[in-house]
Amino acid sequence: QRSTSGVYFSLILEDHNGLVRDAAMDLPGPQIQEGFVMRLEPLYWDSSTPGTVSRITIVMVLDQDPPEQLSRLASLLIEFPMGFYHAVQRTVDVEFEPPSPASAPWLRDTRWLDFTQKDRIRIDFVPGELRAQTYKFTFPVVVPSQMPANNLWLVSLCDEDRTASGAIAAGSCMTVQDSTVAVTFPIPGFALNQDHSLSAKALVGGAMTSGPLCALLLVSLLSIYW
Repeated sequence: QRSTSGVYFSLILEDHNGLVRDAAMDLPGPQIQEGFVMRLEPLYWDSSTPGTVSRITIVMVLDQDPPEQLSRLASLLIEFPMGFYHAVQRTVDVEFEPPSPASAPWLRDTRWLDFTQKDRIRIDFVPGELRAQTYKFTFPVVVPSQMPANNLWLVSLCDEDRTASGAIAAGSCMTVQDSTVAVTFPIPGFALNQDHSLSAKALVGGAMTSGPLCALLLVSLLSIYW
């Protein structure tokens, strides 16, 4: 629920008979950001065998230009589930659509990729240049020998960060807890040795369908400040 003093939520634990066994009421919640229309397609992978390199694809669809309060978005941060680490050695190891920086003026020239930490990557773009279109990013990761209990990929959009002099900093976020994180969306991961539905169709039919991924996670009504 929302009030003039902030956002609050309640957590109620019931047994199988519907009787309340415990509860936490009026917990302070994050600021709700309305008016941000965005869709995330389900995660795509091409291998789920432990120890192999799998190419992960994140697809983000902006159905509308970001609203004024989110008009200075400057980075996309992708954090992996525990145990995964990327196999990126050069910027060319990360593919995206549009297919080249020359055709993607929203990217931040030669500094558009940060892969210094093995459990995440960050893609930087010119603040305020995100527009209504589809953004697709593909990158290699190594599949762990055991999946974590919290098997979620976290995709965050971050505002620009400025130095004390007012200049735009090189990067705007490295964790979902950073103050510049505007919105964060979780994407469910996959199980070990699980075939992706499109991969299975490609094996059976000899060619992968050119249509969109099977289901879309619609997050158009509300986006939440982390």
